[in-house]
Amino acid sequence: MKRIWILVFTLLLPAPVAAEEACVKDHKCVPLDQFKCEDTRNYLLERLCYAEARRYLLVKMRGSYSHYCEVGPELAAELFAEPSLTDYYNVTSYEGTFASSAKLGSAFNCRNHPIPQF
Repeated sequence: MKRIWILVFTLLLPAPVAAEEACVKDHKCVPLDQFKCEDTRNYLLERLCYAEARRYLLVKMRGSYSHYCEVGPELAAELFAEPSLTDYYNVTSYEGTFASSAKLGSAFNCRNHPIPQF
C-alpha cells in the first residue's frame, strides 16, 4: 500500500519545465531566461528578444532567429516601441543602421563583435 501512495504522489508532481530557447541561425541555441521578449503581430518580424546587460538582440523572422551584438538600449527600445516593425525594418534597411536589415546587419553584425556567452 505504501508503494502505491508513493507512486500516486510521484505521478502528481509537476513535470520539470524546460527553459525556453531560441536557436540562432549559424550559431547555437540560447536560453531566453535573461531576455525581454515580445511577440509581434507582424508577418515578417515575429519576435524580438533583448538582453540589455549583454547588449544582445535576437530577431525572429519567418521562423528563424538572427542575432545582433552590441545593440544599445536606445535602439532596442526604439524597436520594441515601433508600431509597424515591417515598415521600420524596410525603411531603415535603406538608411544604413539595420543588412538582412542594413541598420542591424553591418553595424551590429556578430561577426564583427564578440558574441555574449549564456
